[in-house]
Amino acid sequence: TGMNLRPEQPAFLAHAASVQSDLSNGTTVAFGTEVFDINGDFNNSTNTFTAPVTGKYVLGFSLRLASIDIDASRIWIQINTSNRNYVTDMFSTDADAFNADLDYWSVSGQVLADMESGDTATIVFYQDVYGTSTPQSRFYGYLCV
Repeated sequence: TGMNLRPEQPAFLAHAASVQSDLSNGTTVAFGTEVFDINGDFNNSTNTFTAPVTGKYVLGFSLRLASIDIDASRIWIQINTSNRNYVTDMFSTDADAFNADLDYWSVSGQVLADMESGDTATIVFYQDVYGTSTPQSRFYGYLCV
């Protein structure tokens, strides 16, 4: 029969509220606008999702990157959780992957993460993120099991 969802089932969707430029390595991406946050588990001040109960969570992101330098040899985004980090490469170790600087490029990733109550998740990356009132850079998650 299907999974019985409860009204307090953890689920959120947030998007970048503004352009974030010249970020240093290991910077947490800011998702200042919550579209929805059932159960109030996403903190848009710290850009952190905190698991309210132990379970398996689908976590994902989609980022619109801007002003990508042709000389970059590797760009990656991580979904960092309390238990482990999940890496999504945009491209790797090929400085000739593109023949010019890129104005825009999108990258996305998703993972099924094992989280315990109180564990946290953030999105961390190494290039400019484009954000406006339209949700072109997003972070989402929900409890699935």
